[in-house]
Amino acid sequence: MRPAPADVDLKMKPDIVLLQKDPFDPNGPNSWRHVVSFIELTSSEDSSSLRKQVTRKAYAVFVSQPGRWFLIVLSIFHGQQFRFHLFNRSSIVHSLAYSLHHQADVLLRVLYMLTFTPKEFVGYDPTIFFSPIVDQCLRLHHSPTIRIGDEEYIITRLSFSSDSIRGRGTLCFAVKKAGSTKEYVVKTSWTRIGHTTTEEQMLERIKEKGLVHGLPTLIRAWTVIINGVEDSTTLCRPNYLYSTDDTAEVRIHHRLLLDPLGAPLDEFCCIQELLSVFIDIIDGQYQAGCVSYDGANKIIVHELLVCECNILHWDISIWNLLMYAFDYSCGEEWPFASKNLNILSRLAKREQILQKHKYRRGLLIDFDYAKLMEDESTISEGERTGTIPFMALDILHAFGPEPSYNTAHKPEHDLESLIYVFIRICVLYTGLGEKSLPAHTTCLEHWVNCKMPSDIESLWTKKTGEVYTQVTLNHFMPYFQCLKPWVQQLYAAIARSCLGSNQTPLTYDILREIFLDGFFNVQEPVADSSVTPAEHTQKILGINPRAQNLKCKTDVHMARTSK
Repeated sequence: MRPAPADVDLKMKPDIVLLQKDPFDPNGPNSWRHVVSFIELTSSEDSSSLRKQVTRKAYAVFVSQPGRWFLIVLSIFHGQQFRFHLFNRSSIVHSLAYSLHHQADVLLRVLYMLTFTPKEFVGYDPTIFFSPIVDQCLRLHHSPTIRIGDEEYIITRLSFSSDSIRGRGTLCFAVKKAGSTKEYVVKTSWTRIGHTTTEEQMLERIKEKGLVHGLPTLIRAWTVIINGVEDSTTLCRPNYLYSTDDTAEVRIHHRLLLDPLGAPLDEFCCIQELLSVFIDIIDGQYQAGCVSYDGANKIIVHELLVCECNILHWDISIWNLLMYAFDYSCGEEWPFASKNLNILSRLAKREQILQKHKYRRGLLIDFDYAKLMEDESTISEGERTGTIPFMALDILHAFGPEPSYNTAHKPEHDLESLIYVFIRICVLYTGLGEKSLPAHTTCLEHWVNCKMPSDIESLWTKKTGEVYTQVTLNHFMPYFQCLKPWVQQLYAAIARSCLGSNQTPLTYDILREIFLDGFFNVQEPVADSSVTPAEHTQKILGINPRAQNLKCKTDVHMARTSK
């Protein structure tokens, strides 16, 4: 998962700023997380570069203030004109230009509103009492809280925060009830009106089928209510900032209370546990049954989500695969999906090892973009079907400069995405307890630098080449060198499934056999105590592994918001 930073160290500052002290840290230094609004000043004429600069600084506010609804800022340019800029989860609206000399009363009224109005009218969520510095809050015996319906939960930590302005703005909190030690997950996000299905509906279907292993359990869902009205992006748009574009999307503020609480994959305790988590994700998705696509090839995939719930995930990524502590003493057994007797025997042996070492189990989360199989499975124009770095080759090809919207998203595409997640770990993670390197500093730079349709076509070309040449194996971190033989098999499985004339479908049993073989045969690397993983990385890449290029992140964000 991508945890939000406690603050953002961007090398830029607002020209004029309205600040509000953090109630949990009133004596702390001023930073972006204290910004209520700001004014951008320039002597030049109004231009797109000015709006980009305002957007960069707005991005710093949203990233530093998890849960921020919206932001209103001003720009004064050419010495005599000003504009208002509204940023929220559905749009960015720039007002018409006003004259400082003839319409100063408008400026004064907005400045008065920003200074003295209640917090919810300037973009703060009244249902969350929170600070990014949760650890300090708890040490001071304060209780950051979040509300779901009429119940309040104590926030113990922020585990995920979206790094963009427009979109779902997803936040995930670890929470508990007062007086309890049991932790849950609260996911809060802004859902676009118009989706045929919602994550809540997907989770309800999973719950009805009694699927509890490796999948989240929905405890409660709530549409956030503010002053008796459902919270949406239309509520935060004042009259002077209403868009003339009738096609502007509307997003509704939703919250889900989920169980269990997962941990990110980078917290794996050993190579064997990591491999086991991937086996769980495969096994947890699949179950005896038969789904046939394309009668000529008879592609058969035995999948829990497909066969029991008729659900395709559509968005397998590093951030949607977690681990969680499994209660081996409860007497419940992890379901085996395969009908292959050899695989079943090896899975049973694996269970004995898991129980002995109390390894954590795999957890597949985030059904925001999941689809029901009974609905149309082809990709519609403007529809998201995965996270670009992990998209299957067929899906990438469908999103090139000449999109093919009749491409069907199939279960094997999710399996292929799973392989790319595994490769990413081997390239970007330096070892146990180490965080991921910035992808743009490694051989996977092209995975994350897609901003235009032509970039997607280039990514498809390069990833296709990687499948043939397996060049990424040359860039595995020292800790993951031991996994090369099995990654070679994974690449070969992709090549057989989508390249060439005699294609062999990528099925769950193919992946399960590869991961099981690795689970039983991999030799855990012995760390050299005299050389840290960071020093290995510096030697190989010539960079500081802890350096985070936030300018790159804002550039990517700018590309997103400009679409």
